[in-house]
Amino acid sequence: MPTDDDPIEDVSEDGFRIVRENKFDLLLNSYYMTYNQQLFNGSLPQLPVFWAQRITQPNGYGATAVYVPGDARLKSRCIAMDDTLSGMFPLERLCLLHEMVHVKVGPDCGHGEEFVAEFRRVLDANKWEVMGCIDGPPPNAQNTQPTPETETTAVNPRVE
Repeated sequence: MPTDDDPIEDVSEDGFRIVRENKFDLLLNSYYMTYNQQLFNGSLPQLPVFWAQRITQPNGYGATAVYVPGDARLKSRCIAMDDTLSGMFPLERLCLLHEMVHVKVGPDCGHGEEFVAEFRRVLDANKWEVMGCIDGPPPNAQNTQPTPETETTAVNPRVE
């Protein structure tokens, strides 16, 4: 008989596999609720955010995080984040914000212009302070090409 400690494996209709524990992480979900209010004016739906032991894409490769919009197999929406990110401030928050932008623009948007514009808006809304990056990029950073000296230390809002 399964217990609360047994891992749960969710498989979305499009083939994402998420292995996670059946535990609610109060801090992670508090970040979601706080960012929803601060950066999205409370417009995002309430949904659970989980730490996942493993996230596998349909092609078999691993993923760092995924927004599952709900489908025929997984009736409810959620965000799953690889638990290796836990405690990796500010990376864990950046990944959460990335997935929250997917929630806002819709799952079919991918990482196109609409996604990038919204992600930049979110990051710039608090001058990157929301992640602890208080010395965010200079105002003209989007037009500046990094030099070899600054390439490894530059803060770059683009997500590939």
